[in-house]
Amino acid sequence: MIFAILSWIGFAGIPIFVLLLFFGIPLLQMTPEVMPTFYKNWVYPWMPMHFMVEGLRKLFFYHNAIRWETSTIALTWIAIGSLILAVLSVWKPKKGKVGIEEEPGM
Repeated sequence: MIFAILSWIGFAGIPIFVLLLFFGIPLLQMTPEVMPTFYKNWVYPWMPMHFMVEGLRKLFFYHNAIRWETSTIALTWIAIGSLILAVLSVWKPKKGKVGIEEEPGM
């Protein structure tokens, strides 16, 4: 996902992921029941990493098997969408010079 965003908007996309990780890492260590209401309702659902953490919690603490469920489906769609965006970035118009023109006399 990071590669797909960087392919489209360049290094200007890095602050998106810096903020996502800055606000997200402390939340991933907390259970959803003890999170502040703002984070639980507005920040946590938008973090792609929460699907991974929920799946790991089920594996470690509830001894569930790996199944095709909500977390797995969400991570799969995020991966497919990121792969499509990364492939489509090849046909993105480039900024800057269209072509190199040769100066007369050279």
